[in-house]
Amino acid sequence: IIRIRFKLLFIMSMQYRFQDITRKLSPKQISAELKLQKMLQAAMSELGLTYYGQVDYTDSSATLVRGMATHQSQKDSHYCFGSYGGYEVVFLRRQATLQAPDGSTRQQQWFIVQVDTKAGYPLPHIFFAPHGHRDVWYHAALDLQPEMQPLSLGTYWRYPALLNSRYTVYGSPAQQQLIEYLVRPDISMVLAQHYYPCCIEYDRNHIIISHDYAKITKESLVTMVKNAVWLALMTDAQYQAVREAQYTSPAQ
Repeated sequence: IIRIRFKLLFIMSMQYRFQDITRKLSPKQISAELKLQKMLQAAMSELGLTYYGQVDYTDSSATLVRGMATHQSQKDSHYCFGSYGGYEVVFLRRQATLQAPDGSTRQQQWFIVQVDTKAGYPLPHIFFAPHGHRDVWYHAALDLQPEMQPLSLGTYWRYPALLNSRYTVYGSPAQQQLIEYLVRPDISMVLAQHYYPCCIEYDRNHIIISHDYAKITKESLVTMVKNAVWLALMTDAQYQAVREAQYTSPAQ
């Protein structure tokens, strides 16, 4: 309850000014922003979430959505917040200026859904990096976290080939046993079949689904939110099963 009240107070303290978004945009870009806003409002209404709009972090150092897509130049907009399926959900669009090793810069955007798991426990940091991705922005973020290494899942279970063909899974080798218990083969199959090519991340007590869609549809947005909530639900259930089993390895 305290966490919910804090978030609501923080949200109320933000300044949501659509003119801040459109002030430096061309008429064509303004039209696209208005179209996106209208679509998001319709999707949020369907999901029971609230569309707030522009986010102004100047009065607080807090970042409501973290994960691999956190960047010092980030600008968040089209902020939405609420509850779906009994879970707290945040959706937003994040834009940032990224710098390549050769010094060149480019603009990057993500649509991100973050869902809070319920138990309040710190999840192991896990990142599912999609193969065949047209951009590998997350490599720079991974370079800053040397404990995040590509894992060869399968020490305790046999994982589907589809997972390995679509994703590289990053995490701490020291936590691989817990990671495999949280992401069992049946769960990983759902991720490979229905979440690709989104990035999937377990971070602290959050599930984060992100994609750099050039354009996002109402259907894909609704699916992202529902998928993130489903994964949070499965993670809570699996973590409880792990605790009850006290990390006992399955019979070989």
